[in-house]
This record gives sequence, structure tokens and C-alpha cells, in this order.
Amino acid sequence: MSIRKILLSQFMLLVICSSISFAGAFEQSPAVKLVDEFYRRYLAFDHTKTQGVSQPDISLSKAFSNEVKKSTVDCKRFGEGPCGWGDDGDKYLDTQEIDPNLTYSNSRISIKEISLGTVRVKLNVYPSEKNAVAYYNKTITYKIIFENEKYVVDDIAYSDGISMRKKLLDERAYIRENVRKNAMGTIK
Repeated sequence: MSIRKILLSQFMLLVICSSISFAGAFEQSPAVKLVDEFYRRYLAFDHTKTQGVSQPDISLSKAFSNEVKKSTVDCKRFGEGPCGWGDDGDKYLDTQEIDPNLTYSNSRISIKEISLGTVRVKLNVYPSEKNAVAYYNKTITYKIIFENEKYVVDDIAYSDGISMRKKLLDERAYIRENVRKNAMGTIK
């Protein structure tokens, strides 16, 4: 075998190996894929054309779903004003104000796994507003686990960094404390 053929075969092997490792570098982790696919559906959902159709949701873990349900029950029974997950704004965009023309592409969304099972989403929820860009830049962090043969969200933290589970627990504790105080006649 000539030197030329040996070098050519080694070069081809190098190209093939590089292509395989290069392609693997761009594969999304299952956690990023879950969040990315969700936001593609969520930001494409048009409320004006799909009346009566529920907006897309992301799968929650059993434990997180139970926390949301407990808060919903307590809020319906005892809460006053905005109460529960998503009652004071969009739970997946962390805002009350949303650009009516918001899309996946114009949101400048960035989705990155910052540690195993922790996915950070950064986006702008009002891209047409050029004078308050920083105000509309949002960061939402998802904790993803594998449960019942699929990836699901086990917790969410917004820009303040506080766990949604903690917020739900604190809200329920506050509601129950006020119900107790009200029953004792200590608040009016």
C-alpha cells in the first residue's frame, strides 16, 4: 500500500470520527428537548384562534403537581386576590404583560442545561418594546427529573431564584395562618 493511500485512509477516518463527535455536540439533552419543544408549542399557541382549546402545558412530576393541586384547593377555599401558581401572571413567561406578536423566534429565546437536569430559559416577552428591553427579559429555570419513563418538571424558579414549590408552600402557610387568626378574631 502506498504512502498516499495510507494517508488518504487516515484522513478519511479522521473526517468520519470528527463528523460523529461534532454531530453529537449539537444533540439536545432530554431535559433541554422537553423545555424547547414545550416553548415552541407554547409560543405558537394563538388564543384568538383556539378558543375553548387549552394552551399547551409541560408535564409536571407527581410531587410538583400535588403541590400545585394543594395550593389550588387552599386558594379556592381561603384565598383572596391572586392566589396559586399562575394567578398573577403567565406561569411559563413570568410576566403579566406579553407582546401580542410574541413568537419563538422573536423572543430571542435561549435554552441551556446549566447542570444535569437544570435548564435555564432566557427570553424577551415583549420584543416590540424597544425602550424597556431589560424589563421584559425573563429568566426561568426548570428542574427536570425522569419519572414514570419520561422527563418531567419537578420545580421552576423565576428571575428571583426562589423555587415555585417554596412559594406555594409559603402561600399555603400564609393562607392557613390568616384563616387561623381570623377564626380567633385577631384579624378583621
